[in-house]
Amino acid sequence: MKRFGHAASLLCLAILAVSPASADIIYDVDFTPDLGIPYPFNFGNPIEAFSFSFASPTFVSDSTILSFTPFDITDGVNSVLIDFGEAFGFDQGCFIADSSSTVTATGPCSGDFSSAPTAGDAAFFGLGFSTGLPTTTGLYSAGGEVLFHANAVDNGTTHGNFTVTVSDSAGGSAAPEPSSITLLAFGLGIFSMLYLNRTVTTKNS
Repeated sequence: MKRFGHAASLLCLAILAVSPASADIIYDVDFTPDLGIPYPFNFGNPIEAFSFSFASPTFVSDSTILSFTPFDITDGVNSVLIDFGEAFGFDQGCFIADSSSTVTATGPCSGDFSSAPTAGDAAFFGLGFSTGLPTTTGLYSAGGEVLFHANAVDNGTTHGNFTVTVSDSAGGSAAPEPSSITLLAFGLGIFSMLYLNRTVTTKNS
């Protein structure tokens, strides 16, 4: 019977080793400028297409800070680093991102350079969803604009289209509940521990 206890313990460890881990939610964001929109919605040198990605343990919600690797956006002449982002649940939901949060917010999903440093670079973009912040995986479209401030000059605004692809790293549900196989493994582990303890106690008595 002692062999059964050891076998159950090994089986428990093996099952736990192959049990699926919780998945991260992956957001892939792509921006394409829409140069057909006239002034004053578009002016200055247009911002070139860009993309970035970030991950979150759950679907992002209001006030979630977006954790992504800083990246540059450019108008073909100047480049500005984007290193801060946040999600908002206002209206239909949106993401914003800028340069070290130096841009003054003028609304839940908009901003300007009224307090941007007189020397240096800054940029801001906001994208708004039409159906609220994503709560399921899939492909989402969002309108938005990019404000660009380089070399202490307001270099312009570029409107365009964002696409946001939301997926999960495990290819299944985003935050799976404990699976039945994991619960079985846990139960076998407890049973084997109790059985082995009982065997030792009986022999010592």
